[in-house]
Amino acid sequence: MKQGLISSKFVDKSGDVWLAVGTSTSGDMIGSEAVLGLPDVNTVKKVELQGYSVSGIIDAPSSAQTLLNTSIVAINGESTLVYSKFIEEPGEIPLSTDGRTIFLFAVGASTQLGLHAKKIAVSLDLNRCLDGNNNDDGDSGPTVIGSDNEEISSTAVVVHASFMIAAWMYLIPSGILVAVFKKSIGETRWLKLHILFQSMAIVSMVAAVITIVVAISDADGEHMKENETKFGIHTILGVEALSVAGLQLSFGTLRPHKYEPGQAKTLNRKLFEIIHTGFGHVALVLALFAILSGIEQAYLFQYITNEDDYQWAALVPFGVYFAMLCLELASTLIRDTKAIRSMSNLHRVETSNSLSLTTSNNSATRSSINVGQNNEIRTPFLAIYVLACLLVVGLHGSDDD
Repeated sequence: MKQGLISSKFVDKSGDVWLAVGTSTSGDMIGSEAVLGLPDVNTVKKVELQGYSVSGIIDAPSSAQTLLNTSIVAINGESTLVYSKFIEEPGEIPLSTDGRTIFLFAVGASTQLGLHAKKIAVSLDLNRCLDGNNNDDGDSGPTVIGSDNEEISSTAVVVHASFMIAAWMYLIPSGILVAVFKKSIGETRWLKLHILFQSMAIVSMVAAVITIVVAISDADGEHMKENETKFGIHTILGVEALSVAGLQLSFGTLRPHKYEPGQAKTLNRKLFEIIHTGFGHVALVLALFAILSGIEQAYLFQYITNEDDYQWAALVPFGVYFAMLCLELASTLIRDTKAIRSMSNLHRVETSNSLSLTTSNNSATRSSINVGQNNEIRTPFLAIYVLACLLVVGLHGSDDD
């Protein structure tokens, strides 16, 4: 610190990230000023902190951009912010040389501006810099007055992720496959198993939601709610998936009674099958998006150390489920094709030979029609779901590239 200037160097070794050093009168973010270094655009500038979200970080007027010797470098996991600033500038929080100044240090989660992954507020006597004395000597040393109090517990994030992956990637698909292969399982058992798996999934989802809500309330809840950058699409898709799951639970509880063999489906039953089947597929696709984006965000903000483990834990069971669904779709189409061919062959025999085949033909025709009716709802939705799943996995893969 000399000639009315203070030179600063802020180094972080947690990754290639943005860095910021602010000055404050209270230690709070709102109402403070900061020097922000953005490696992705190679920019160091003064900003005013008017809100918790990115939109609340406002560039200082051009007349106030008086920083000297600026640089921001992020390479090989080490980020360095360097600048020189005048001690006293009109309209700005002064840097006291007669007492203590409150500094805010913030570290981002990436090189692009977003919610900080770490922060700390420190009260520092700048006179220590004048004589080169940087040792902590009691009252004259730096005092931490605030740190990462707004961050959610890493344990809570892991528990939340584990419960959600268990619910959406293991239990829900198991319940759906029970319904898909109900003829093999048995008419009396499949519904009980279906309800069991889906009920366990709902319990797991509720546990996941409670865990993360409590963790957020223990942290700075208002800070979290006002910042859209940190959770973004994960929160949106997660809420949508849970909402559809709630509707599914309501539909299942209020389902119309199944039609008896040989009896035509009622309109209410047809609508129930369309809505219940379609919404189930929609919810699972939304959940897959939400889980993958959540894993990415958790890794980005250093709640987990290895995102690959969580991605495999989600994608492997989903891949097995996806393969079994494709096999069922293929077998369904093959059965329908064979039924149509059988009906066509019997019709030709009937018209060219005698009426003796009329009875068997009618029986075969009714059987083939029943097959078509049984699959009239499932086949198009399975086809749409296959395309949707391919889109989900494809988009996620392109993001990784």
